[in-house]
Amino acid sequence: MALFWTIGIIGLLICQALMFILILAFARELGVILVRLGPISARPAPEGPAVGEVVEPIEMVDITGKAHPLRPRKSNALLVFISPSCPACEELLPGMRTLAKEYRTTGLKVYALSARDPSPEDYAYAAGLTRSVPYICSAALHEAYSIHGTP
Repeated sequence: MALFWTIGIIGLLICQALMFILILAFARELGVILVRLGPISARPAPEGPAVGEVVEPIEMVDITGKAHPLRPRKSNALLVFISPSCPACEELLPGMRTLAKEYRTTGLKVYALSARDPSPEDYAYAAGLTRSVPYICSAALHEAYSIHGTP
């Protein structure tokens, strides 16, 4: 009978040690997420244009050097602010390509905007998009629309 209790206690100690390790692993992941988000309460509230507000015309140049004038009074545009290092943004690519193809005849133009200077990673990212979705690297556009980061 003593052997049964000894094995039971050793089993419980092993389970408790595994649970402790699991809690530490979850705490580490939570810390990584909190560091990535930063101090949310300290971020200023965005003060960009309101939804539906017509903005001033903007001249944009994509990563290949082609000019894309944005004329809000003449056409509609969907500006998708992305980052090549963002996994959630990576999941948006197929939807952006499909949206650009489906609404090509209606005059809706889809743009992918990055807030950093072009790098080799950006050129590879732009290759994943089609010619129907221009990839534009511009920190000024992020500031104009009060975009402080990607998801």
